[in-house]
Amino acid sequence: MIASACRSAPAPLLLPPFPRASFPQRSSPRLAGRSLHRFLPSTGAGWLSSEGDLLRRGLSPRRCPSCLLPSGLHSASRQEASPGTAKGFPSRRLCFIDSPSSFLDGAKRSMKTLFLHAGHGKTGSSFLQSSLALSADTLLQHNLCYPDLIGNFAAARAGRITSGNIHILKKTLPTWLDDARALAPAHGSLVFSNEHLFGAIRERDFFETLDDVRSRGFTPRILLFVRNPLDHAVSYYQQRIKRSGSTADFGTFLESYDVPAEMLEAIDLLQEYEIEHRLFNYSNHRADLLAIANAWLGLPDSTLALPERTTVNRSLTAAEMALQMAFNRYLGSRSSVFVSDPLCDQLPGLKSEYPAVSYDALAGFLTRMRHSVALTNPHMPPAERYVVPDPDEAIRLFPGCDDESPLMFTRGQVEILARRIARHIKDLESRTPAS
Repeated sequence: MIASACRSAPAPLLLPPFPRASFPQRSSPRLAGRSLHRFLPSTGAGWLSSEGDLLRRGLSPRRCPSCLLPSGLHSASRQEASPGTAKGFPSRRLCFIDSPSSFLDGAKRSMKTLFLHAGHGKTGSSFLQSSLALSADTLLQHNLCYPDLIGNFAAARAGRITSGNIHILKKTLPTWLDDARALAPAHGSLVFSNEHLFGAIRERDFFETLDDVRSRGFTPRILLFVRNPLDHAVSYYQQRIKRSGSTADFGTFLESYDVPAEMLEAIDLLQEYEIEHRLFNYSNHRADLLAIANAWLGLPDSTLALPERTTVNRSLTAAEMALQMAFNRYLGSRSSVFVSDPLCDQLPGLKSEYPAVSYDALAGFLTRMRHSVALTNPHMPPAERYVVPDPDEAIRLFPGCDDESPLMFTRGQVEILARRIARHIKDLESRTPAS
């Protein structure tokens, strides 16, 4: 009876290709417990290849109990999957979909999107987070919710340094999702931003939690930014001085830097788990961040608000670097609250400067980066690939290690430092009992 039905069934529906990231596909697609791979090869038909494809389209993951195809209108016509076409699965009877419009429309209505902006660090994240916080009410009008889950919208809207609206190191993604669902409008999608998500997507355990995200009716979509290695290394080094208490010289820091290799780890896992993601090189798009974010969220141009401060979390001048490193040596990272934090928050327009480095240290780093990006670049969109400069050209940007030029502070910098340090001293005095 089944065989007869299959012989008389209409040709299978050929759906258009599903949108994928612009990366070449790597080998070993993940199948365990999630993917049906391709089936009905004897008909030459191209079918929905996996549940990941459905979820990227925003379709319902619910499946027909008899054939495991996504639930929807389909005929009783079935055909056995050929052995080996769904590796790791027993043969299953698979249904033809005969009413695609009703199926697609109903499934799209049932799924929402969890937009995840994952950085990485020093690629304009604070600027985007400021814009998202300023645009929270506007986003609701477009059925998107960017919830204030960690209480830092006031700082973000003022253009100060924040870490987004979640902190992935403190709670799992499904837990943050549960916290946010009460704030999201009915059938609305959610937007999360946190640079620590970049570290999370390099860990396999994180991707296992995405099953819980899907079970809550959300399909994840990830936005990533990279930055050319030398440009990023300079900015990241200064961030380590500002916020982590680092006292290392720049040449020593370069020895352990290899963010392009970390990005390749992330790309591998994103492709293996079939997660829709978009990747852009911040070095090429400094002026286009809001346009990219609008397009990623499916919003009209100019929807996201332009922050009054177009520079958020700037890097340091040479004098600021030297002063913060000196405080780090004697007081550690807690000194940033009265040195680099107020300077960067209150004087966002100051031009940052490059740290001192030797030619040999810089040339060795750039040689190593050329090898690293040669592995990563083939798996990135061609227009967004890393660029590594020639050392003879790059060294002109840096002072030498023997540079003894005077350190220069403006009157504004001196005023901010004196006011903030004096306030800190007064706070300490107020907590000290009178003798």
